[in-house]
Amino acid sequence: MKPEDIRCQNDLKMYSTLLQHSDVIKVNENIARQEEKGPTGLRRHLLAISVSLSKGMAPSVHKMADECIETLGMDIPLELYVFPSPQFNAMCFKPEEGRLHVMFSSSLLEGFKGDELKFVIGHELGHHVYRHHDIPIGYLLKGENPVSPRLALELFAWSRYAEISADRAGAHCAQNIEAVARALFKLASGLTSDFIEFDLQDFLQQVDEMQLFD
Repeated sequence: MKPEDIRCQNDLKMYSTLLQHSDVIKVNENIARQEEKGPTGLRRHLLAISVSLSKGMAPSVHKMADECIETLGMDIPLELYVFPSPQFNAMCFKPEEGRLHVMFSSSLLEGFKGDELKFVIGHELGHHVYRHHDIPIGYLLKGENPVSPRLALELFAWSRYAEISADRAGAHCAQNIEAVARALFKLASGLTSDFIEFDLQDFLQQVDEMQLFD
C-alpha cells in the first residue's frame, strides 16, 4: 500500500484548492524569496533549544524512523531532536539544506513505547510525505496581514483533515491498531502510568458518544 492510497481525500481536495488561493501563493512567494538568500537557520535554532539524538544515543528511535522512512517511500536524510517538556509533543519541520528535522518532547519519548512511538514518528513523517508544509498555515494566520475569516476557517478545516492523513501514515507505519489506540489515548489524556488500565472498546465508546452529540 502506498501513502497516497490512504491519504484523507478531504485533505487532498482542500490542499489542492488552497494552493491556488492568492493569499497562499503570495506568502509562499515571500518565503521562497527569503530562502533564496540562504538557510533560515533552522538547524542552528534546533541545536540551541534541543539535543540532537544521534544513532548512538537513540538507536531504537532511529531504527523505528528508518523503518517508517522505508514504509512511506521517503528518500531524505533525517535528523532527530529532543527538547525538555512535560507535555507530549512532536513536530516535523519543512526540509532545509536537504535534511528533514523531527523534534520530540522528552516526556513523549519517555512515555511512549514500541509501536506507540512508531505511530508518532510515522505521523510526523506523514506531514512531509503529503507536503503539508506547502501550505504555511502559521505564516497565514499569524502574519502581519490577517487573512480573511473565510480563508482562516478553510485553513482550520484543512488542518484537521491533514492530521487525519498524518494519523493514517502513522498507523500504516506502526501496523498495530492497539498501539495506535494507546498512543492516541495517551495524547488525549496525558496518562502513561499503569495506574489506569487502557481499554480499547471503552476508548472507542467515547468516539461513538461524540458522534451522537454531533
